[in-house]
Amino acid sequence: MENWKPWAEWLSKQLPEEKFEIKTLKIRDFQKSIESKSIDFLIAQPTQILLSSGLTEMTWVASLQEISQALPIGGDNVGSAIWVRMDSPIMRLSDLKNKKISAVAENVFGGFIGGLAVLESHGVLESDLHLTFTDYPVSSTIESLLHKDVDAAIAPLCLYERLVDEKKIDADSIRLLEPKHRFKKNCLGNISFNANWVLASLPHTPIDITKKVAVEVLSESGDPMLPKWLPPQSITGVESVLNKLGKHPQQLSFWENIENNYRNNKYLWRIAFIATVFIVLNNIFAVWLARKRSRRIKAIYQDLYDTERLVHHADRVSMLGEMVSGIGHELNQPLSTISYYAEGLKLRASDDTLRNEDAIDALEAILEEIKGSKKIIENVRQWGRRPNEEELQNVNISILLEEIRKLTFLSRNIEIKIKCQENLFVRCDPLKLKQIILNGIINSYQAKASEISINCDANALTILDNGPGFSDEQLAFPFVPFRTSREDGLGIGLVICEKLAQSMDMKLEIENQLDLGGNIIGAMLLLLWGDCVV
Repeated sequence: MENWKPWAEWLSKQLPEEKFEIKTLKIRDFQKSIESKSIDFLIAQPTQILLSSGLTEMTWVASLQEISQALPIGGDNVGSAIWVRMDSPIMRLSDLKNKKISAVAENVFGGFIGGLAVLESHGVLESDLHLTFTDYPVSSTIESLLHKDVDAAIAPLCLYERLVDEKKIDADSIRLLEPKHRFKKNCLGNISFNANWVLASLPHTPIDITKKVAVEVLSESGDPMLPKWLPPQSITGVESVLNKLGKHPQQLSFWENIENNYRNNKYLWRIAFIATVFIVLNNIFAVWLARKRSRRIKAIYQDLYDTERLVHHADRVSMLGEMVSGIGHELNQPLSTISYYAEGLKLRASDDTLRNEDAIDALEAILEEIKGSKKIIENVRQWGRRPNEEELQNVNISILLEEIRKLTFLSRNIEIKIKCQENLFVRCDPLKLKQIILNGIINSYQAKASEISINCDANALTILDNGPGFSDEQLAFPFVPFRTSREDGLGIGLVICEKLAQSMDMKLEIENQLDLGGNIIGAMLLLLWGDCVV
C-alpha cells in the first residue's frame, strides 16, 4: 500500500478538482465495496476481476508496466506452484490423484485455478483431488502443508521465495513438484501467465472522470519513482484457460449454448427436429416390422419342423407297411404252437390221461409263446409310435441290431447277417438309428437282393447287399428328394435318413461294391459315427 501513496498524491495534483486515496481490499470484500460504492477505481489482477462476481462490467483504463524503477513488476507475475514436503514420496504432478490438496481460495487464478490447469495437463482432474481451501493469508496454504494436514499445497507464484526471504519457512522444508520452471523475478513454479495488473473504473464512476484519469496515467509523468502504465493489455491466454476449465464467468452453460444456437439457427433446428422425428418413427416402424417378420419366420420354421417330423413318422409307417406282410408269418409260429398245446391239453383231458406235470409244462410253453408274440407286437407298436421329444441315449449297437432283426419280417427268401463289435455304445436317438438301418434293409429288399450284411465297428456301420447297386445319377446326387426308380416310390427315404444322421452329428454315404474287374456286385450304405462313439 505504501508504494501506491505517492502515485495517488500525484494523480490528485494532476486533477485538483478530485481527491484520490488508496484503500486496501481483500478479494472477499470486493463485492461488498462495489455494492456500497465506496470505491471508484480498482487496481488488481485482471484475472481476479474476471473471477469476481459483479466486476465484469468495469472499464479497463490501463495496464501496469511497473510500479517504479525501484520496484519493477510486470510480465509473467501470475502463476501457480505446487509444493510437497521434502520427505514426501510424491515426485510428480501426476502422482497427486486422490491426494489431499490445499489452496487459498476457489476463485483465485494465481493459485488454485492456475494449479488446476497444469494438473489437468498431466491427467489429474479436479474430481481426482480432495481439496481444502485455507483462505487468507495466502501463507496459510503452506502452513497446512508443513503441519501435515494435506499432501500438497497449491500456492501463488513467488510465495515460497517471499516466505524464505522473511525467514518464515526453511528453504529445504518443502520442494516443488516436477515439471518445474524458473520464471521472471527468479520465482520457481509450474505455470505462469502474462497478466499485468490493471487500473479499472467501476460502473458508477462518471465517464468524464474516467477519461481524465486515463489521459493522465497514460502520459509520461517524468518521475521514475511513479508507476508506468500501458494501454489495456489482452489476457486471452488466461481467458482460454478459464474457458477450458469451465470457470469463465461469462462462459455459457450447456443449455444456454443450446438456446443461443437455436435462436441463431431456428430453421436448421426445425429441419433437424423433423429429421429426428422421422428417423425415430422410421426406426420404430423398422423394429415393429422386424419383430413381425421374425414371428412369421419362427412360425414358418416351426411348421417346417412339424412337417419334417410328420414326414419322418410317415416314412416309418411306410416301412411298417412293407413289413406287415411278414408280421402274420412271424406271429403264425407262436400261434400254431399255442394251438398245438391247447389241442393236446383238450385231448388228454377228455380221456382222463392228463397229468398235472404235463398240464403245467404245456401251460408254461403257451405262456412263453404268448410273451414272444407280445414282444413282436410291442416292437411294431413302438416303431409306429411318434415320439414327443427327441432324446439322445448311449445305445448298445449289438442289442439294437438284434431288435432290428426281429422287425425284419420281409421275406424268408432274404438272408441277413450281422457282425458287430461287442460292447459298442453310440450316443444317438435309438428310434432314428433304427429308421436309418431299416430303410437301408428295405431298399436292399426292394432291389431284389437275396443277401444283406450289416457290419459295424468303432468307425461306422455298413449295410451291404448283392443287389444291382446304385445308378450313376443316384451316386452323383445321392440325397435329392423325389427321385426314385420305383413306380410307387416317393424318393424321400435316403433324404430323410441323411437328415436324421445329420441331426445326430453322423454322416451318411452311399457307394457301389465292385469286384476285381470293376463290375458292380451290390450296394453299400455307410453310416459314419463321427464323435458319437462313447
